[in-house]
Formats: sequence, structure tokens, C-alpha cells
Amino acid sequence: MSKISYLAIVVLTLSSCGWGNKDTNQPLILTTISIPKKLINLGSYVKSDQKAARFPIVNTGNQPLVIETVSVDCHCTIVGWTKKPVMPKDTAFITAKYNNSVTGYFQKNIYVHANVQHSPIFLIFRGNVSLGY
Repeated sequence: MSKISYLAIVVLTLSSCGWGNKDTNQPLILTTISIPKKLINLGSYVKSDQKAARFPIVNTGNQPLVIETVSVDCHCTIVGWTKKPVMPKDTAFITAKYNNSVTGYFQKNIYVHANVQHSPIFLIFRGNVSLGY
């Protein structure tokens, strides 16, 4: 039997046993976190500038922190986050940028889905974009 055939059989066998399946009935292993700031005010800035809110999330528990996904309430918000598991005592980061296509005051909501008791975690960033004349 070739190595590729053997590998295919192993993968199929493991996947049929539920390995790698997020929909299993296994309990989710939770951890605890600390978020120094859940609201960041970017202040007033000119439309040509690009500011970002950076939220640190410290894993204060004994299990790895896994951020499954981050969602936003508007397509005008671009988010990035730590994709790898965050070990105890380490810090993950959520970064959010507002698309400056519209001037004026804004407030945007971020929802962080992770293996913590009160998921999703609710974060807010706000600011005021001007034309800068």
C-alpha cells in the first residue's frame, strides 16, 4: 500500500471518529481572562489618518485561550486577532480599524468568541473623523 493511500485511510478513520469536529458533545475547556480596557476612544482625527484600537486580552487561567472568531456590527470595521492558542499568562490582541469613508462620530462593537465563561466578549471602540480642512 502506498504512503498516500495509508495516509488517506488514517485521515478518514480519524475524521469518522469525530477527530477535529467542533460539533462533538465534548465539554468546552474554559479559561479566564483579564481585559484592561473594553472601550477605547480614538479621539478626533483627520480622515486621511488611519487609527486602530488595540485590545490586549490576558489569559489569567490555567488552560490555553482560543479565540474562535471575532465579529463586528458593521462592514466598515476591519478586525484582526491572535489566531494561535494563547498560553496561560500570555496576551492575545484584538485590533480594529474603522473605514474612514464617512466623517463624523462613530462607535463600533466587536464580539470576541472564545473559550471563556461569558462568550462572546463585548468590546467597543469609538472616535470622530473629520475632513481636516
